[in-house]
Amino acid sequence: MRLLIFCFVICWVNLSAQITLSGVVADQSNNRPLPFANVFTDTGEGGITSESGKFIIEVKAMPAKLTISYVGYETKVVQLKAGTLFYPVKIAPISMQLMQINVLATDENAAAFFYEAIENSRKASVSPRLAKTFRRTYSTIGEGRPTELLEGYYNATLAEGGVRSFEIKNGRIGVPVNSYLIQLDFCKVLEGYNFYGDSDGYLPPSPLQERSVKKILKNYYVKYSGSYITANDTIVKIIFESKKPGKAFDGTAFIQQSSKQIIRVVHQVENADVIPFYLVNIQEGTSLENMGIKWDTGFETIDGAPMPRYIHLVINLDVVYGSERAALKANTKLFFYDYNEVFTLPVFNDNEELNDYDKILAVPYNHAFWQRTAKLPETGMEERFRKDLENGSLFVNYSPSSGHIELLNNRFQLIQEGMEPDWEKLSGLSLDTYDRQTRSTLGSDAYNGLFAKTLFSLDYNCFEDSTQFEVAAVLDYSSSYMNSKDELECSFFLKFLQFAGLHAKEFEKKLSEKYGHKCPDRKELLMDMKEAEKTMKKHLFVLFNGQNKRNRDYLEDLETWISQRRMQ
Repeated sequence: MRLLIFCFVICWVNLSAQITLSGVVADQSNNRPLPFANVFTDTGEGGITSESGKFIIEVKAMPAKLTISYVGYETKVVQLKAGTLFYPVKIAPISMQLMQINVLATDENAAAFFYEAIENSRKASVSPRLAKTFRRTYSTIGEGRPTELLEGYYNATLAEGGVRSFEIKNGRIGVPVNSYLIQLDFCKVLEGYNFYGDSDGYLPPSPLQERSVKKILKNYYVKYSGSYITANDTIVKIIFESKKPGKAFDGTAFIQQSSKQIIRVVHQVENADVIPFYLVNIQEGTSLENMGIKWDTGFETIDGAPMPRYIHLVINLDVVYGSERAALKANTKLFFYDYNEVFTLPVFNDNEELNDYDKILAVPYNHAFWQRTAKLPETGMEERFRKDLENGSLFVNYSPSSGHIELLNNRFQLIQEGMEPDWEKLSGLSLDTYDRQTRSTLGSDAYNGLFAKTLFSLDYNCFEDSTQFEVAAVLDYSSSYMNSKDELECSFFLKFLQFAGLHAKEFEKKLSEKYGHKCPDRKELLMDMKEAEKTMKKHLFVLFNGQNKRNRDYLEDLETWISQRRMQ
């Protein structure tokens, strides 16, 4: 079954800056907010506006200048003033000159110009570049009832107009109770989608993937739609329409005449014949129909190469069960910034093969990282939904038995104070499984009927004034079980998890003491982690999986040991 993760962003700022400024960018002629407009200071701080035209930036010193640019509008420079924190900015649209470029009067000439821009953009962006990335996915159903909010930071490798790879830094997933949830792995789809190459079947094809003018004209109607005369250049607008509705994207391309490179593409399709994802937590017999896609990508010129600045993707479809039908909308945004810079990534045991969802579930939401890294302009609906999720502690995964959505068939659960395991998941292993670590057979007398695989996840951030570590112990349900699950055995299992959590916090403390303000070498950090995991597993085996008495007296002894270690 094909998956999707949808990914995006709105605006980035460094919280170590001194002055927080906000504002809104709108069309001067009709006061309409302008989404995804570029907003940057003369010293490089900034980002792009939200869907409602809002922006938030951090300025390190005043006075400064703010430059606002948007395709089809005049670029505007605003002088920032000390004491002024909110800036409503209106920019004037540039009148479109029809037939300004006479050579594009015919469809053949327009297609040739379009193809030249495709080839120039592809060749100029062949060399991969790194970028920090923020993603937000916000989904609603029916009359706008929120069903999902997913946010995350990534390192992205960009090339040929698209994304070669995503590596998750930190993320969070939230859903309300009894909600539909789209299983979206759009980041993985983007990795497999060649923006200027052959379609892989996940999404409809585009004329940007054709390798000749002849093929473009065979499959698409192409027309010149006008041009915008700017102070420094001319922006040419080309529209394209598939000759097979629903089988390929229609859209609009904006092309810089001087470089003949694409600076923005809007793809859209109605009732697409490809639906590359499915729903979680739905009744059998439910189907997805009538999928429509709008995909907007804006580019930034970096060293002469057009690199994605943002991707905004909106999916609309119908969820059908019997005679019931509900409209589902998934709004996903990706924002790329700080080109050629990257985040430090979480560290996992190198023997673990983890996908992005595993990592989000296995790494705690890192408050220090989010507070010191970014502020995100949100729509009013997104902000209200996020606050509801935070107030209800729904940015974590719960099991169906607790009345909450199980977001995915997750293997992992963070070992936290007072956690309640999903007891139904603790029976996955056969009792004759051999464990190389302890050279024993699970379920044998050496284990006395209890086994739980645990590992560490480690996230760290090197700030200018400190190095911050976040270590968590994680329960892996795929390698955890108990024989009987009676009351006493369950009590021992909870103590097992409490000890694992204590080891994680002790390791976190040791790292802070060892490195202080120093940013650690990643290889050395991985060695530290392996040694800490080895110590933890050895200790847990001695306490819980050996020939210890399974009675309430020993359970009380364990509780005493836990209390003493907490005090330390």
